[in-house]
Amino acid sequence: MYKLHSTPPIFWPDLATIQYSRETVEWFRNNKIQFVEKEGNPPNCPKIRPVEKFWAPIKSILRKTSKVAKTK
Repeated sequence: MYKLHSTPPIFWPDLATIQYSRETVEWFRNNKIQFVEKEGNPPNCPKIRPVEKFWAPIKSILRKTSKVAKTK
């Protein structure tokens, strides 16, 4: 799926240790996968993580409509 995008997405790992292990970061780089470096990835604080501003309204709508996603 990653390579199907006309503009490759940026992978934003959570701060799990394994996602920033030497082997994982090396694999990202060898496969030309753009990702947020650990130094640029803020701690688990919703107010400073931009992705939370995107997901919060969507979660709210889904809770109100109780609709189940039919596709990925």
